[in-house]
Amino acid sequence: MLRTYKRAMSVLILGGVFALAACDDSPVDPPPTPVPTTVEVTPAELTLTSIGATGELSATVLDQDGVEISGAEVSWSSSDASIASVGSNGLVTAEADGSATITATSGDASGSATVTVDAPEAVPTEIVLSPEAATLTEIGATTQFTATVLDEDGIEIEDAVVAWASSDTDIAVVDEDGVVEAVAEGTANITAESGDASASAEVTVDLSAAVPAEIVLSPEAATITEIGATTQFTATVLDEDGIEIEDAVVTWASSDTDIAVVDEDGLVEAVAEGTATITAESGDASASGEVTVDLDG
Repeated sequence: MLRTYKRAMSVLILGGVFALAACDDSPVDPPPTPVPTTVEVTPAELTLTSIGATGELSATVLDQDGVEISGAEVSWSSSDASIASVGSNGLVTAEADGSATITATSGDASGSATVTVDAPEAVPTEIVLSPEAATLTEIGATTQFTATVLDEDGIEIEDAVVAWASSDTDIAVVDEDGVVEAVAEGTANITAESGDASASAEVTVDLSAAVPAEIVLSPEAATITEIGATTQFTATVLDEDGIEIEDAVVTWASSDTDIAVVDEDGLVEAVAEGTATITAESGDASASGEVTVDLDG
């Protein structure tokens, strides 16, 4: 009798368990959405040893459970882009000596790495002068020389200190910026030096090389009121750039020497009443002025 009772109770208990299991049909909660919580930047420290050199940083984004979020969006920034700049893919470029912090951000989480730029001082190895030679055609005329200083890799050293010198300052002088000025006819060598590197260019001062392009007469017209009286004409000879050719040779002529004559220096003398044209020529350039001899003036 007792055994039958126990068997009946077991059946009832098992039946209740199965009934409870059949009634528990509540939905299962979905897993939580991954939230960027930690950003790990590798390497944590990066040293670049030359300006323009690059290095790559990578960022791993972890969620609240420490699980990597594959494909998480990351933005990059530099604490000082003048020292080290960074692209959207974590590529860092050395800009100048110093240190900068590169930060990777994803959502509200961020991580960083320290970038040090330690570039050895560039050593001048070669200087390229421009132009390689120059000719000045007037005293006081100037021309600009530029010196490009290169290191052993042929890369320009932008802030290199350059010293300028002329082999003959009686012919041409040069200032600290490479501006050369003509002093007298002749030839001088202009030298640029930076460290142990140097380069030279030849400057020729040749006044005969100037080509007259225009003559300006003064006065443009004149009146003389006495026979034998004189008036002075002057001719300013200009080159194609409008710069005066100081020692230009000028030839003078009168259209009517019975009325007025002119000497080699532009001095005009009245001979008789009337009007004459005074012409000054230099090379292919010429200019004319009118002289009136008027005894009643």
